[in-house]
Amino acid sequence: MSLLFILTAELVNAQIEVSEPEFSGQVVYVKSATEGILLHKENAQIKTKAGASLYLVGIGSVKSRMHIKGKQAVTRVPQSPQTQFIVRAVDNKTDPLQIVNIIRFDINGNARRAELSKINSFGGETSNNMKRLDFNAKKYGEDSYLISIDGIEPGEYGVYVTNPNEKDEKNVLIIATFGVD
Repeated sequence: MSLLFILTAELVNAQIEVSEPEFSGQVVYVKSATEGILLHKENAQIKTKAGASLYLVGIGSVKSRMHIKGKQAVTRVPQSPQTQFIVRAVDNKTDPLQIVNIIRFDINGNARRAELSKINSFGGETSNNMKRLDFNAKKYGEDSYLISIDGIEPGEYGVYVTNPNEKDEKNVLIIATFGVD
């Protein structure tokens, strides 16, 4: 049995004593039962682009994507059987599956991106096309959630929290990012 697996198993079974993040929308990676690392936040741009065929022959698609400059996040997390985060929300009375989003980015050139929606000229429309990760959550502290992700693969990821009481979607432009090595 590898040392990493043993340490991870101990972390899962240990009582976590990491402080909640200070502000709503902040995310802390649980490095050990007593140590957390605040994830770096990055500005994301929403870009919409039509395919060349749409301009040339009137048939094609338009995609809307979230872009973040740089190929990788500042915060690096080791791959393990279970990865945990403490996510601060406005409160922890809402189902976290409705307000916490953990997405996987594709790398393209010198940017990380996630497709938000796609519309084609024949009326086909899809939205919320992001590669959203499944997670388990439970209340943590006063206003946070303890998020657990099983078997996260190497790659680049982002976490954002929406406020169910606000309809202003500008919140999705600030993303807490991390990479799994």
